[in-house]
Amino acid sequence: MSETILDQRDRLFRLARQRGFEIRSARLSESHSSTTAGATSSGCDWCELRGQRVIFLDVAQTAAEQIAGIRSVLDETTQERPRPISMPRTRHA
Repeated sequence: MSETILDQRDRLFRLARQRGFEIRSARLSESHSSTTAGATSSGCDWCELRGQRVIFLDVAQTAAEQIAGIRSVLDETTQERPRPISMPRTRHA
C-alpha cells in the first residue's frame, strides 16, 4: 500500500520533532489565494523562541503545500549547527 499525502505529512511532522522542532498550527494568511506583504505561500515558516525551534504551519494551506513548506524548513535548517539547549547556571553568593 502506498503512502497517502496525510501519511507523508505525518512522517515529516515526526522527523521535524526528532530534529527538535515544536509544530504549531494556525491560520497564517487571510485567504488561501493571496498572501499579505512579506508573507510566503510555502505553507509554513519557522523561528526560534527562547531556544526552542518552532514551525508555524498554515492550516489554510493544502497538505501538499504544508509538506513543501516543512521540507523547505528542514532543508534550510539541516545546514545549521545546533545551538546548546541549556544555559550555564550562575551561583549567587
